[in-house]
Amino acid sequence: MIINNVELPVEVDHQKLVNIKRSGDSIASINFDTSYAADIGAKIVDELEKIFFEIEEGKYKKKITLFTNQN
Repeated sequence: MIINNVELPVEVDHQKLVNIKRSGDSIASINFDTSYAADIGAKIVDELEKIFFEIEEGKYKKKITLFTNQN
């Protein structure tokens, strides 16, 4: 699954995650690197576990991310 417009707690290389093969102007196939996707999922779970631990310990500090419209 590709999630757009959502900040993930890990960096995702979309070129590595999705392989699009073209035939002229048409898309011939779209393949996903499931090993890479599983690795991303494991990293997200690890980051969430760290956040939950910090919340339980009373040490969690929210990271402020500001989004601006680039149009």
